[in-house]
Amino acid sequence: MTKLKKDRYLLLLFLAAFWVVGLILGRFFDLDIARRVYLENNKGAVAWSVVGIYMFYGSFVFLLGVMFCLIYYRILLKVREPAANGTQR
Repeated sequence: MTKLKKDRYLLLLFLAAFWVVGLILGRFFDLDIARRVYLENNKGAVAWSVVGIYMFYGSFVFLLGVMFCLIYYRILLKVREPAANGTQR
């Protein structure tokens, strides 16, 4: 295994472990975490939550646009991918 592949593997392993630990901890301690993170009159926290909402919905709308383009070009225009030998299927 080359060093680059080993580094990628270790990075993916670390991210997967971090995700699993966060999932487990969030499952059992979500109310405690929310109480500590949520600050009612903090303008920075309110601004950060608004930015997060726009980022979430912005990415959702972007992905809907990508799906629409795929549907439009593949189904409505019936564009077909060329076969392996170069002929149309």
